[in-house]
Order: sequence, then structure tokens, then C-alpha cells
Amino acid sequence: MTSIATSPGQPDALATRRAQWRRELLARRKAQSAKERADADGLLDAALGRVLAEIEGVLGFYWPIQEEYDARPVVSRWLAAAAGRQAALPVVVRRAAPLAFRNWTPATPMIAAGFGTSVPVPEDVLVPGSLLIPLVGFDAAGYRLGYGGGYYDRTIAALQPRPHTIGIGYSFCRLDSIDPQSYDLKLDTLIVA
Repeated sequence: MTSIATSPGQPDALATRRAQWRRELLARRKAQSAKERADADGLLDAALGRVLAEIEGVLGFYWPIQEEYDARPVVSRWLAAAAGRQAALPVVVRRAAPLAFRNWTPATPMIAAGFGTSVPVPEDVLVPGSLLIPLVGFDAAGYRLGYGGGYYDRTIAALQPRPHTIGIGYSFCRLDSIDPQSYDLKLDTLIVA
């Protein structure tokens, strides 16, 4: 596993550094061969299945974009394995606000929502007790580098009680440190392959 070296610096330079990391990490994700991607996804499928087997209630997850790991098949199996489980996809309600989560099943009608995402047509809003979050980058301390909008950090901070947070992504997206700030929230679990 190769990680991107990071260095401490002034907070005013943080946005520039993070933007560069995002570009590099997204390029790495896009450059994966089909075999590399299939191998990593198989490992993520197995690891996520084990973690989800311990979760009941409402699971918030994400619609995959930009070569993210696609959790939908594993979440579908999790839903079918036991009664009382619900899955929910995020919806941007307004800019710079926490996300809302709409009920989702594999049969739910979807509509395009921008940025390559789709959201459930029914507006049944759920509050997740667990939250599966994609990783653009991450560090060993459990901090996540996302796309830069701050939606997940605001959402985690707003949800009461705080959901169990699970970051998922590719091991080659590991950073030495994301240089966490007060608004960066540490994830409870990381699943990487």
C-alpha cells in the first residue's frame, strides 16, 4: 500500500492541499484496471457483509459516483436477510445543510439528482442509526477526506443520537493524515481493500 505523504501547514493552505489530494486520489481510483477493481471490490463485499451482519435498524448508505465502491448489492442482501431492516439514500436538501435520508429498496423508483447520483422518488425520510460513507481518502486515525462539501460531517454532527459511522474505500487512498480540523469528524469503522 502506497500512501500520499502529508505535511502540517497553515490552515489557510489546507483547502489547497486537500483539493490536490482529491485530484490525485480520484485519478488513482479511475486508473484501476478492471482486475484490480474486481479484486478489491470482492474483498470489500466480504468485509462489508461481515460488518452489516451485526447491524439492525436503519442503514444510510450512498449512490456510487466517480468509481466509488458500489455497496448496493451487499446492502440489498442485508435488507433481505432479516425483517425490520431499512436502507436509506442521502438527499441534498439545500447547500451547506445536513443530508436527509430517503427509504430505499432495490425496487424503489429513482430519479437523477445531479453529480451522477440518484435519489428515491418516495420521500419517506428515515433517520439512520448506522451510516456507510464513501472514502475519497482516509488516514489511520479514522478521519475521512470526502469531496469537499462537508455534507457528511454536518450530517453526523446533526443526527441525534450520533450514528455509527463506517467509511469504505480503497487502500491506495490512504493518506498519512488528512490534517483534521475541528469540523472533521472521526469515523467509527474503516473498511478498506
